[in-house]
Amino acid sequence: MATPAGWYPDPGHAGPPPPAERWWDGQTWTAHTRPPDATIPAPAPVPQPTYAQPPIGPYAAAPPYGYGYPQGPPTPRTPRSRSVVVLAAVLVVALVVAAVGYVTLSGDGDGDGGRDEADGTRGTVTTAQAGGVALPLLDGWTEADVEGGVMISADPYPCPGDTEQQCIGGAASLGVLPQATDSPEELARADIELHAEDGYGSDELYSGVTGVEETDAEEVTVLGQDGFRVRARVETGVGMDAVVESVAFPAPDGSGLALLRLAFDVRDTAPPVEDMARVLSGLRASGSGPGTEV
Repeated sequence: MATPAGWYPDPGHAGPPPPAERWWDGQTWTAHTRPPDATIPAPAPVPQPTYAQPPIGPYAAAPPYGYGYPQGPPTPRTPRSRSVVVLAAVLVVALVVAAVGYVTLSGDGDGDGGRDEADGTRGTVTTAQAGGVALPLLDGWTEADVEGGVMISADPYPCPGDTEQQCIGGAASLGVLPQATDSPEELARADIELHAEDGYGSDELYSGVTGVEETDAEEVTVLGQDGFRVRARVETGVGMDAVVESVAFPAPDGSGLALLRLAFDVRDTAPPVEDMARVLSGLRASGSGPGTEV
């Protein structure tokens, strides 16, 4: 069970006793402190974004993941930007949503319309959208049934570390952080290692991540918006490599900062890494806003 918000002894206190108290907002330590037993009203809560879409990656169809903290708040870590802290705080819950989404993948890859040879898509996009954006359905890919975001993925396969479970060898998801204060570059750079760990960090399925090497980083225009993308090569303990990419850009409908995550295994039967560019170039505006006329 998650520890409720409240004043707790500051775990980082290094002076003489008694320690000051620090405010725990239910997810992370804040900068608010007070003397022991002081009567100070609780600080105003920080609005949390509705980042309901799961972080993408070849997770198992039904992994034994849990969430919440053990008794007592955890030891505070090195501070990060607010957007990244919020993103990290929802990853475990979103992981559970991702598991449900992979179980309920629908469709057989036939879709409506024929394959568009120009960009490798079927000429259709996802029914769901986030930030006024829909994802393209690549040939043979399906849309996952998830709430609050958008996800597409290739066919599942037996996980390398546990063949009794199903993993996804290629996937993409899109969500929006309404309260983000980072620039697209800051968010994309801060997310890439989290992204790699979320997708391939399972000891059971991949024997964990043993290395992450950034291979590309550049400014990019997404639906008329100035964004930034970062790509990295991931090494896993089972000897299988993967490529992950984080792309951040202002949502075209003005709802916040959009984060597109792509993750592809590097193996013979996985989708080609070149399809990452097809997903990015195949994004379609589906709402109203400064970029939706594209």
